[in-house]
Amino acid sequence: MRIFIILIIIAGFISGCKKADSIKEECLRQKLVASDMVAYNGQPIECAFFLELYHFENRQYFLRNNHCVVVDMFFPILDCDGISICNDGNKIQCNNFYDNTVRIGTIGIV
Repeated sequence: MRIFIILIIIAGFISGCKKADSIKEECLRQKLVASDMVAYNGQPIECAFFLELYHFENRQYFLRNNHCVVVDMFFPILDCDGISICNDGNKIQCNNFYDNTVRIGTIGIV
């Protein structure tokens, strides 16, 4: 009986991880479509707009960027729900993001 309960718990963890991963993948697809971008596969970026993925406090955040244009004031850092982490006047939260975020990489390009 004890082994059966342990197997159920393990199965729950595995299925939970798959569901979380599929939600994250869906979020990535939605952000690419919303930004009119395709998946980034090493194409030259130069002055093209591109989408960067960040991980902060167990959430995904996205920043539309461009090496030739200052975009901070035009494109906020958004989570999967489209909520900005820095535009609500909470400078402490915004600074915490910049100090502690992990840049995953470029995920999309125009």
